[in-house]
Amino acid sequence: MNKVNQLRVRKINDISYQGSRVIYHMCRDIRTHDNDALLFAEDLAKEKDAELVVVYTIWNYLWKGATRRFYDWVIPSLVEVESELRKHNIPLVILFEEKIFSKKRAETIFADVGAVVIDELPLSFMRKWKELFLKQYSTVPLYEVDAHNCIPVWELSQKQEFAAHTIRNKVHKKINNFLDLYRKITLHTKNEKVMKEYAPIDWDYIAKNIVCDERVFGTGVFVPGQTAAKKMLSGFLHNKLDTYDTSRNEINSDGQSNLSAYISHGNISRRRILLELIKSTGIHIEDSFDTVKNGSNGKEGSLAAFIEETLVRAEICENFCFYNELYDSYNGFPAWAKLTLTKAKTDKRDYIYTRKEFEEAKTHDELWNAAQMQMVTSGKMHGYMRMYWAKKILEWSVTPEDAMDTAVYLNDTYELDGRDPGGYAGCAWSIGGLHDRAWFPRPIFGTIRYMATSGVARRGKIQVYINRWLS
Repeated sequence: MNKVNQLRVRKINDISYQGSRVIYHMCRDIRTHDNDALLFAEDLAKEKDAELVVVYTIWNYLWKGATRRFYDWVIPSLVEVESELRKHNIPLVILFEEKIFSKKRAETIFADVGAVVIDELPLSFMRKWKELFLKQYSTVPLYEVDAHNCIPVWELSQKQEFAAHTIRNKVHKKINNFLDLYRKITLHTKNEKVMKEYAPIDWDYIAKNIVCDERVFGTGVFVPGQTAAKKMLSGFLHNKLDTYDTSRNEINSDGQSNLSAYISHGNISRRRILLELIKSTGIHIEDSFDTVKNGSNGKEGSLAAFIEETLVRAEICENFCFYNELYDSYNGFPAWAKLTLTKAKTDKRDYIYTRKEFEEAKTHDELWNAAQMQMVTSGKMHGYMRMYWAKKILEWSVTPEDAMDTAVYLNDTYELDGRDPGGYAGCAWSIGGLHDRAWFPRPIFGTIRYMATSGVARRGKIQVYINRWLS
């Protein structure tokens, strides 16, 4: 039985195991298949001859991004997880928590706990949970396992990387050490007592009692969960991969993989995606890197482009949020970008909109309005349009600080893959020059890369896109 790669595991505190129960606190990786954090918890429980319990905490208050749409994805994903876990004699327990983690409320679950395993947590709201746990359970060993990234974020680099080219060679050199095959979880025979203690979850009760923004709901054409994620991946590999490099940026086509929400919620791992890519195409991963054109219309075409997006671009987004606590604000921008945007603050703006006007798609630009409505109604704006959308928010906001705040708010509220490193890095790239270089200066933007409507027109018929999403 292959063990979890120990380079994926960090022990957060220097505490010894004492107890009879191992808890895996699931957060951003909502799946039972291919989950290194769950597998590590299983290994630890069997090593200690201990019970194994999986816990998921629902923060039951109106935090930023707490929409019905978010829970419309999370709850079905958890339903599937619970079903799979119970088949293996492992209970899933849901904690309803308010802003402060209640030790009293959780004390029965954490009774005689010997160790807790958590997902790798790069975002500030996730880290707050870790801090609260360490404060209230200071005598319990805590392990953090990176089951989300192909290469563990702390192994790929020990600092914030400032451009794709600075991280790409590191990815290329290390990836083969982290493409090991997954094993399956097994029946946990030690759990007879806890399986009786924790009955199946009343999901209807949970859904009805969640505090959230009810204005934003539904997952559109997407079916949440790990089974649907594997189906989406299979469909992409068999039907779309060959034309991915040319069709992914066509705004009226369905040429993208559509895996972002599944990855964001942890329904599928990027490592599984690469393993299935290798299996489907017969490639050696290192032979498909395109170091000349960086995976865009290069010598390996669609293969290189997909690997670049799934691996290099995804890993640098994670790197940004992991090492820069200001990832969701203007203050997280590179120094050169803040300098040029500061100098351009007094430039005349032909249009200025409030956050409410942006949210309601009430700008003068039908193309921008269409992109906003695509996100609001479907939960997924086309990837190419996300760049145009964010850059126009910069152009029509009073300050770049306001622009970043607005873009983050809208992205986290409406996107199915909101509150994710990819979204934060994307907004920071478009508005604040993250992972980019200085371009020719122009009003408002300074030397931040500009994007015009004509650039979008090269990616498809604009009026077709407008008619579809504004009709």
